Amino acid sequence: MSGKGTTATLNGSGPFVNDGLIRVDHASFIINGALTGTNGYVQLDTAHVTLAGGTDTAANQIFALYGGNNTLTIPGDQFKGVIRGFQQGDALDTGIAGTPHYDSQTGILTITDGSGLEHRFDIGTGYKGVFSDSPTGVITYAGSPGPLPPEPFTAYLCYLTGTSIRTLKGEATVESLKVGDVVVTASGQQRMITWIGHWLSRADHNEESHAKAWPYRILAHAFGDDQPRRDLWLSPDHAVAVSCLSNVLIPIKHLDNGATVSQVPMDEVSYWHVELERHDLLLAENLAAESFLDTGGREVIGVTELERSKHAFRTASGRPQAKLPQRKTWQEDACLPLVTEGPVVTAIRAQLLERARKLGWSLSEHAKIEFRAEGAEDELQVHALSETFYRLTFPARTRAIVLSSATFVPRHADVTTHDDRCLGVPLRRLDVQDSGGVRKIPLDDTALIKGFHAIQEWAGDQWRWTNGNGILACGLWAGAVGSVTLEIELARERGWTRAWVEPGNAEIGEKRHQQKN
Repeated sequence: MSGKGTTATLNGSGPFVNDGLIRVDHASFIINGALTGTNGYVQLDTAHVTLAGGTDTAANQIFALYGGNNTLTIPGDQFKGVIRGFQQGDALDTGIAGTPHYDSQTGILTITDGSGLEHRFDIGTGYKGVFSDSPTGVITYAGSPGPLPPEPFTAYLCYLTGTSIRTLKGEATVESLKVGDVVVTASGQQRMITWIGHWLSRADHNEESHAKAWPYRILAHAFGDDQPRRDLWLSPDHAVAVSCLSNVLIPIKHLDNGATVSQVPMDEVSYWHVELERHDLLLAENLAAESFLDTGGREVIGVTELERSKHAFRTASGRPQAKLPQRKTWQEDACLPLVTEGPVVTAIRAQLLERARKLGWSLSEHAKIEFRAEGAEDELQVHALSETFYRLTFPARTRAIVLSSATFVPRHADVTTHDDRCLGVPLRRLDVQDSGGVRKIPLDDTALIKGFHAIQEWAGDQWRWTNGNGILACGLWAGAVGSVTLEIELARERGWTRAWVEPGNAEIGEKRHQQKN
């Protein structure tokens, strides 16, 4: 749930099961009963979550604190969960007045009450700040943030803010829709919206999980004339309808070609879900893409009209909100078969590649190789003896040499491979000449870790791909004085960059992975 000042209360006999993800963003959430489940994740972002209690409440639950100024109210010794990510202004209200002690080795916060009893809470290691108590049992934290656990990534079927959806009254942006509105589906059917959801992902929440939520951009006309009519932005798991012998649904992430369908990094992503009376195909920017299908049934995410759960929520006004249908399955409730691999996906990918070429996209083999000396930027001398052989001279005090190049992902341009690595150029040989003499550097040298993929070998030959920014660390010439010479040979015959060039643009069009690396 989200929304500044919003308060939601989960009432019922419980226990309430969370096997997925609960997000509470700038809001308050009260659970009047025990919270249980398996591998549940509760994310607070400048929020207040209250657990009323119950036997072993919060067992198998991780509470992650983002943004600071969070308050987690728990039922003292009944709480069996773990807490991570305390930062400045966060508070833990246990109701136990006493003296806190944090053990940085075990990650246990112990509160010793007035009777000498110890109450232990697992908050994780890594805190260097101070935990302070109060007479009311509220523990506050001041200091640098503690580490957060990786956030589970749940498959969300979402449209980016600004997406145009066809309704009975014409085109409307997804964020302007409301429950009760009628949309026109791809088959011409009229369906009523029963639920609208909204959630926000930001890079400062959890960088790793946020990167997984980056949207996919489908360029205008990528699937055909006016399909979509203008660029369409979808979450990675959102499926589009395609035809290959029969109509199927394919999640857009499986159709990534780095050109007309590509994942684009964003610091902040605002997503919207649209659920209909039954699963169907919305016309989003005139492309058939699925409506929301509630196959999880356990996540609570930001919403505009309803909070989805097995139990009804009450708003701050006390007015009950409607209940929603229980979890559904792809086998029984999807409007079309879902396909994620195999010959159908391969065929559609091939069609998209052919369409991209017709739209003016082309493949370049220009590697755009560049070298940079960290710590001696103006003193690096580069001699290109051939396209694959370079001699570099630089001062021994140089911290590192960076071998940068254009990048490509093999599967983007080749439907016969599943290789999803971001590749730069293949390194075959590296020799160092310094005050200690000439040395051949093995490809598995520890100074060649950052920016390199694993060694590949065939027919006695070895090579190692960079990811576009291969770091040659100073350990290669440790102890040298004066000048250092590096000779670098690339294995052109083992593969070369094949990056997309946008229509009318001389620059490489591969954006997704250059940003990531």
